[in-house]
Amino acid sequence: MLGILGQAMAQDPHYTQFYAAPTYLSPAFAGTTVQSRFVLQFRDQWPAIPGAFVSYNLAADQYLGSLNSGIGLIATRDQAGSGALSTSSVTFQYAYEIRLKHKVFLRPALQIGYASRSVNYSKLVFNDQLSRGGDVATYEYYDGRKKGYSDIGSGLLLFTPQLWFGVALQHMNEPNQSLLESEAALPRQFNMHGGYRVKMRSVGMVRKAATSFVAAFHYPAPGKYDHLAKGGHYERDAVFSGLW
Repeated sequence: MLGILGQAMAQDPHYTQFYAAPTYLSPAFAGTTVQSRFVLQFRDQWPAIPGAFVSYNLAADQYLGSLNSGIGLIATRDQAGSGALSTSSVTFQYAYEIRLKHKVFLRPALQIGYASRSVNYSKLVFNDQLSRGGDVATYEYYDGRKKGYSDIGSGLLLFTPQLWFGVALQHMNEPNQSLLESEAALPRQFNMHGGYRVKMRSVGMVRKAATSFVAAFHYPAPGKYDHLAKGGHYERDAVFSGLW
């Protein structure tokens, strides 16, 4: 069946709560809060089957008011096929904030990272092991090679206190991630995102809580494949509840 396929395409990990890690969507979100921001995400997809996809995402960003800039750092790790195939990356982000008019801002951004891809040879099972039966060593030889490559992305974000709209282009240089002596280019990924926030009347007898409703969307298109997520959520202080 694999021989019938002309080529196989992969994609970056996608998180359900994508706005919980905005800098993962686009480098233009780096430093969009006055406070320092720290994000940790974990995804375990299809854990009941062998070879599940496990992903980790660690992100931090900071606004630099004196430079009208934001900086960010992302560290990711993705494991697939019982952890045999893994990809790790570290990415630095920079965004510059341009004030177009009162409370209207434009943020062009760039990110540069380095990724490493490898296979855990000890977790693979080969045909000769199955044919000889039992837990025996394989006659297959693998030199444990890794593949390292640079990865470049960019983003653009237009926002006001109520509205935001942005685009991003990941893997602009289409790096070769093949572990063998062949070509396996990581396809460019375009994504579009935006939303609108409606502030609601504060409620509460003792302390008035900040409440609002947010409608938003996210449209990623890695290579020739795409999907659209849309929905909304209700915010009350630090509590979010919604449907997507």
